[in-house]
Amino acid sequence: MRHLSTTLLLSTPLLAFAKDCAVYYSFSNSAVQDYNTDRNTKSLLMCKDIGGDIEEAERGLVNGAMPFVCSVCRGARDSTADYEEPLFLAPGEWVTFTVRCGDFGYRKCHK
Repeated sequence: MRHLSTTLLLSTPLLAFAKDCAVYYSFSNSAVQDYNTDRNTKSLLMCKDIGGDIEEAERGLVNGAMPFVCSVCRGARDSTADYEEPLFLAPGEWVTFTVRCGDFGYRKCHK
C-alpha cells in the first residue's frame, strides 16, 4: 500500500504540467478541399510544436459559423503562452492561426 501511495504522490505533479489549447483559424472559401486539409495539418503541427496532440475528431471543429474553425490540442506544455502566427497559404490567402490555452470540453472550442 505504501508503494502505491508513493507512486500516486510522485505522479500527480506530472499531470499539472500539461494543458489544453485551441488553435483557431479559418477555412478557405475555395471548393478545393485540400486547402482546408492543409490548414488542419498546420494546426496539428503547431500543436506538436508545443508538446501536444490533436485527435482526428477534434480537428476542424466549427467555431460559431463557417468558415471559422478550431482544433483542440491536448497535452500542451504548461509553459505554453497564447500566441498568433500569420501564414500565407494556398490559394494565396493570409491565414492567422491563433493559439489560446485553457480548459476545453471534448469537441468544444470555448472555455
